[in-house]
Amino acid sequence: MSDTSVFINMEESFSEVTLNIKKYHGEYFIAGLFLGLNKPQMGWALLSLVSFLPTLILVKKSEWINRFQEERVEHVILFALLLVSSGIYAIHCFTLALGF
Repeated sequence: MSDTSVFINMEESFSEVTLNIKKYHGEYFIAGLFLGLNKPQMGWALLSLVSFLPTLILVKKSEWINRFQEERVEHVILFALLLVSSGIYAIHCFTLALGF
């Protein structure tokens, strides 16, 4: 048995859980869950935007495209496939947001 109070142990445990929630951004998960359950169309639209962000970043930083010439072909193909797949998923989420 430990000599510390139960309340001190509870406080330490609560602090540890709070730090883990802050570390892994659990509030975003709770907010997304709340949004998805109450306003699903808005949740799908936001998920569409987040899925399309890699393409938007690449368009904004167009000088990165020139740097792909120095990379291996396999890496460029993999990156292109990842961009295409995130774009397809963004379109899927957007159509769900519109109700199709």
